[in-house]
Amino acid sequence: MLDLASAQLAGAAMAEISSVLYWTVMQWAGYSKDKIVAYLQLMLERDGKWDAFEKRIKELAKGRSWREIQNQPLVAQQFASKLACEFYPDIFPTTDAFQKT
Repeated sequence: MLDLASAQLAGAAMAEISSVLYWTVMQWAGYSKDKIVAYLQLMLERDGKWDAFEKRIKELAKGRSWREIQNQPLVAQQFASKLACEFYPDIFPTTDAFQKT
């Protein structure tokens, strides 16, 4: 069971039910609440880079796992932007490129 009323997106009280449902399921499946970061997670999994990403997160985050930081907006964005340009330099040549997406 999903409580979609309590899962409304921040600042989007009138969001379409399909959007609320999609992001509620994505969070249940372990993806970040931050849409851009969640899309990066999807890309990493699709391209077989997820394990390497998690290993690099532990190195950069001083032993903390991705699960521990993925829903802390400021923290997750910083680590994701660093690693996005490391794993996808052709798409994100700089950390700013990821954050401005």
